[in-house]
Amino acid sequence: HRVARPARRSVDLGRALTLLARNRLLAILSVAILLAEIFGFASQTLLPTFARDVFDVGAAGLGLMTAVRSAGGALGLLALSRIGAEGRGGLVFVCGAGAFGLALLLFALSPFYALALVMLGISGMCASVMDTLGQTLIQRNADERERGSAMGIWVFSVGFGPVGHLTLGALASEFGAPPTQAGSGIMLMLVAGLMSLHAPLRRAR
Repeated sequence: HRVARPARRSVDLGRALTLLARNRLLAILSVAILLAEIFGFASQTLLPTFARDVFDVGAAGLGLMTAVRSAGGALGLLALSRIGAEGRGGLVFVCGAGAFGLALLLFALSPFYALALVMLGISGMCASVMDTLGQTLIQRNADERERGSAMGIWVFSVGFGPVGHLTLGALASEFGAPPTQAGSGIMLMLVAGLMSLHAPLRRAR
């Protein structure tokens, strides 16, 4: 007898854009992920400048900053898997965005290297939580046959990361790394505030 084959779920950008037009929740999620890439995840491009010009810790200090941020990301995933976000994924996603922005702001304003490391660890935790829940929420709030298109939405949104790297790098060259980092943190907090006004996103699972 013939074996039934599972439906194909290929990533199709055209179908993804059509899905965005029909599903407002997914549209808001995609914009939130896009802005988080620009203002949040791209902030790592400023770390070398902070290590060299702000904290004067050199290559070794930069390595420690990167390691702490990555360790924070791993801890964030462990915490998310332990605590879970079943039934409240949208709320955790919004809170994670706000905490991410606040951590970046406090990192930019940190007068001491040790405090900056703490803020980096927290930002790494928030980044991993947002990254995981962003994909999860998009998949859960799409119909079974739209999962491939939904993944196309996520790919499209995270594809704006290079825009953030270029933008933050250019702004840092003009105004300095701390003001640029502080501004990006504030922008991400504003994004979180706007997301919190959308009840369906807060209630999303």
